[in-house]
Amino acid sequence: MTTKFDHSILTACAEGSSSEATDDDLAIMLQTAMGLADVAEKLGISLRQVQAHVDDGSLVAVDIGRGNDRRSLRVLPDDLEGFLKRRRTAVAKASPFPNALPKRPKPLPGDADYAQRRAARLARRAV
Repeated sequence: MTTKFDHSILTACAEGSSSEATDDDLAIMLQTAMGLADVAEKLGISLRQVQAHVDDGSLVAVDIGRGNDRRSLRVLPDDLEGFLKRRRTAVAKASPFPNALPKRPKPLPGDADYAQRRAARLARRAV
């Protein structure tokens, strides 16, 4: 079960105006937050890659730990969704190789010697 929440709650908490953020809103926000290991598993990448995305700012995380020594980062579902939208790329159609053969070449006879195989290979390249 995922619960949608308003980012103004998080902004209000960060700015120190806790009058807008109720305890229920904060509890809902923390219940839906995922740890970095959960995000890594969900995206199919390593924990170090997730940490690198957080460190470079491309993935927003909330630090609920105690200072720099005891950092405990959580990622909110909306932030993960925004990260994925920013990282989405268009899938290009696979173009055929320029030297691809239009059809399969005929197999050489079983007793073909080196000169015949080389001549056949050169003939295929010339096409």
